[in-house]
Amino acid sequence: MKKTMAVLILILGISVSTAQAAFFDKDAAPAPQPVSQPDGQSFEQIMNMLSINCALWGQLSAENKKRAIDAVILLYRMRDNIAILGSSDFYVGKVNETLASNSAIMNLDLPQVIKILAVMDYDFYNGQNKEELAKQTLGEKMYESNKMRKMASGR
Repeated sequence: MKKTMAVLILILGISVSTAQAAFFDKDAAPAPQPVSQPDGQSFEQIMNMLSINCALWGQLSAENKKRAIDAVILLYRMRDNIAILGSSDFYVGKVNETLASNSAIMNLDLPQVIKILAVMDYDFYNGQNKEELAKQTLGEKMYESNKMRKMASGR
């Protein structure tokens, strides 16, 4: 688990602009590299693969998806003292939805995807102003789009 945490910590250091490009610019991101089936792999091996990209996500069982989300949320809490309050079930649904609507996001690692989704839902508690964090993480264009989405949904 320590090795997995170390890998996830390194991956979280990837620049925000790379995440923005893959997450929001569907045409600019290259296709994710294929990965093998998760059959017989340990959870640590699965997490190591998810720390590279999310191409494996669709092949995971519901239980392993929840465990992966819990591990990322725990990593943020332990490493950076950041709280993400949404349930693992909530984020499993959000990740499934997001990857289905934009396959370029599969190029991002799971911690980046969770951070972006949490920031979009104002559920990333790091002590920073939520609006400023959203602008910084999402970029101005996506910040405005997300703001309109939140207003339309009444949240």
